[in-house]
Amino acid sequence: MKKNLSIFAGTRLLISGLLTAGAVLALAACAPVTGPEPSGPSAGKGLVNIQLGVDEPAAPASSAARTLVPGSVDPSAFSSYKLVFTPSGGGTAATLEDQTSLSGISLDVGTYSLSLSAYTVSGESKLEAAAGSAAGIAVTDSTTTPVTVPLVFKPGAGDGTLSFTVTRPSGFELSGAQFSLTPLHIGGITYGTDWLNILYTGEKKTSHSSTETIESGYYVAVVTLSTAEREAAKSDIVHIGKGQATTLNWTFSETDFLTTVTDLWILGVNGQWDDYSAGNKLDLESDGTFTWEGEMDPGSFRFSLDNTTTWGGDKLRPGRFQPETNDTSVTFDTAVPMTYVARNTEPVTAWNLGGTGYYTFAVDAYAKTVTVTKPVTVTGVSVKDSGGTVISAISLARGTVDYQFTAEVQGTNVTGTGVTWTISGAHDAGTTIGTTDGKLTIDGAETNTSITVTATSAADTSKSASVTVTVTQSVLPSPQSVSLSGQGLASWTAPEDETNVVKYSVQLYKNGTAEGLAREVTKGGTYSVDLLSAMRGGGAGSYTVKVKAVGDGVTYADSPEVESGAQTVSQKTAVQYTWWFETGKARWVNVDGDSDYTVQLYKGGTAVGGPAAVSRSAETDPGNPAETVTTHDFNSGITAAGPGSYTFGVVTKGDAYLALDAEETRDNTKAYTYDVKLSAPAGLSWTGTAAQWTAVSNATGYSVQLYKDGSASGAAVPVTTGTSYAGFSVSAAGLYTFTVQALGTGTAGSGAYLDSDEADSADTAGGAGELRAGGAAGITLTASENWAGTLEVSGGSTNIAKSTGSLLISVTGGSFTSFVWIVDGITLADTTASITLSGSDYSLGGHSVTVYALDSGGVPWSPSAPLSFTVTAN
Repeated sequence: MKKNLSIFAGTRLLISGLLTAGAVLALAACAPVTGPEPSGPSAGKGLVNIQLGVDEPAAPASSAARTLVPGSVDPSAFSSYKLVFTPSGGGTAATLEDQTSLSGISLDVGTYSLSLSAYTVSGESKLEAAAGSAAGIAVTDSTTTPVTVPLVFKPGAGDGTLSFTVTRPSGFELSGAQFSLTPLHIGGITYGTDWLNILYTGEKKTSHSSTETIESGYYVAVVTLSTAEREAAKSDIVHIGKGQATTLNWTFSETDFLTTVTDLWILGVNGQWDDYSAGNKLDLESDGTFTWEGEMDPGSFRFSLDNTTTWGGDKLRPGRFQPETNDTSVTFDTAVPMTYVARNTEPVTAWNLGGTGYYTFAVDAYAKTVTVTKPVTVTGVSVKDSGGTVISAISLARGTVDYQFTAEVQGTNVTGTGVTWTISGAHDAGTTIGTTDGKLTIDGAETNTSITVTATSAADTSKSASVTVTVTQSVLPSPQSVSLSGQGLASWTAPEDETNVVKYSVQLYKNGTAEGLAREVTKGGTYSVDLLSAMRGGGAGSYTVKVKAVGDGVTYADSPEVESGAQTVSQKTAVQYTWWFETGKARWVNVDGDSDYTVQLYKGGTAVGGPAAVSRSAETDPGNPAETVTTHDFNSGITAAGPGSYTFGVVTKGDAYLALDAEETRDNTKAYTYDVKLSAPAGLSWTGTAAQWTAVSNATGYSVQLYKDGSASGAAVPVTTGTSYAGFSVSAAGLYTFTVQALGTGTAGSGAYLDSDEADSADTAGGAGELRAGGAAGITLTASENWAGTLEVSGGSTNIAKSTGSLLISVTGGSFTSFVWIVDGITLADTTASITLSGSDYSLGGHSVTVYALDSGGVPWSPSAPLSFTVTAN
């Protein structure tokens, strides 16, 4: 096929590269501009002659275009110059303004860099038209140094001219001729497009020349000549300098006119005619081919070939390129004649590519043909194991039958090409592989430990893949009749040939994952393993068991595992709602089914006793007649455990096999509080002046209140330790009692021991709870006949008569030191152990005499220390 790459396409690539390059190089071929020869330099100085050149972009690395520059650079084109010479070693620069000559410039000896600006005059304005620079200018004594300064022309600084001649081949009927002048990277504006109309309109000249005035700058000049089906293009880079003339000449030959094809458009797929704007544009390779991967099953396509991305009028220039015949299918690798039609012509042909794949389109624009191929290119082969994983090595046991290998061929259009299987390294003839199906059989007597399986592409025998098969021990036969019962019992029977079996391995699985360690069972006997506890411990799920025969690991490998059917471990439904009702009674809503329950009492979060089994009942829920409830009375347990905050938990019971108990339902926000009132203290009595009582269980202390003659005496006293109190003041005469109250741990409703009732010592039998302070021992004197002598009495009454004289009354008994005498209700001032009654003080007759005795500690008389009276008549 003729290579179909147009000059115009190359030009487009060239322009793109130049627009981004921006390189500027001095053209050595440019002739410098010189001025008149200067006179000789003075001593200690040197002269500099400046020559002007043109700074141009680099020529592109292509023979398709040239760089054209003005024929000369005339210093007289500029009105003046500014020169700045800067010493390289530092110092003051020498600046020359409005310089009109570039020759014979005198400078001190030294090395300089030069900055040059060239000016023109527009009206009254002085404009910088060009600029340049040079470095390393060495000025020596009494010599003249030439310096070339390449100029870069300033955009808009002035106009130059472009003279061109375009010649077309005779005999060609042009349909269009275009000339474009586009700015490159420095200055300029766009020109052209209608400068060549005379070539195909009017006189239809073979050659046309013209001179145009162009703004200074760098340009890309492109000339394009078109026929109905073909096109030719030439391009150059031109430089326009102020007052300078640049010339180009282009002559086109017949061979310059190619049917340019750069883009391929899929216009219709699966019988649909798409608008051009909806087509899929595909860029051709430089050799006019394109490889496309697509799905057309069944499918048809039409396409056009175009040399521009712009639609031209009502045609797609140079037109639509489509098959000449309406073939129903493509004959691959055969050139199909093509024809051009106008864009608005309804397509009349369709091709069926036959399905998904990679297609290559090769376009021959001269022959007007398109060849479609469906190339088969194999890039590689991979081998997969029976599970579909790509492998390069595998281990299989002796005796393996029909192990399935598969192969995958990678590449283009390789579907259905297949592979051929071979085997090498096998010793025994019984070790084989199917050449087409890849099924490997390893003889049980195979002695080699390594063989190689190779899959070779049938489409490209240079592409293959191999797998190294390591031959391992013979595989034991598997156990039979493996089962798992509803009571968690795994059982199996031995294989028909158990000769080489060492033992059996039994592995429990939950939901496909191994549960715990495998159990080992010695060979021989009836085979079963109780897995009930492991299944219950593993929780709800689907359980199976896998059993394999275990070999010696040297000659015989373990058998394949055999899996049982599944058994499901389920968990009962938990109770959803619980509450307390009445006193210490629990109630909950039944779950669906016939399960019974266990209930557990908790005090402050700690279990009280063990769980109680409760049979399901069918009581009606008082709050929801549609529900049934079960109840349990906890009162006895609560009473035994004492006061506190109580909750309870309910568990829906499973069975002893594969139905597990539900999770406990326990609502800690619903508590029952139990209070206990302490017993009142007992055994209240006095020991001397100390009150005492017996202890009360669970009391935290006591409150003791003293009473005198039936009325409270002082405030109640707290007692935190012990069961007695000796701190009461009982010095005043009277009858003393006390009360005691046991103190609890809290208030009502808090689940606590509550304070007891008060116990009163006055209620103690035998008077042990009463304390008589002050003694109140006394005698009664009754008027009688005269009497004299001494009479000893111990309280009570006696008849004493005395008409004159006096009576001496004395009291003895105990270690008393202070006495209070009361005669006929009058307290005497005398506090000694005796008093005297005389006739002058008392009339003789009956008197009541009472004495109170106190010892040195202020302890009063009590019945345990009786007093005796002595009465002496004088």
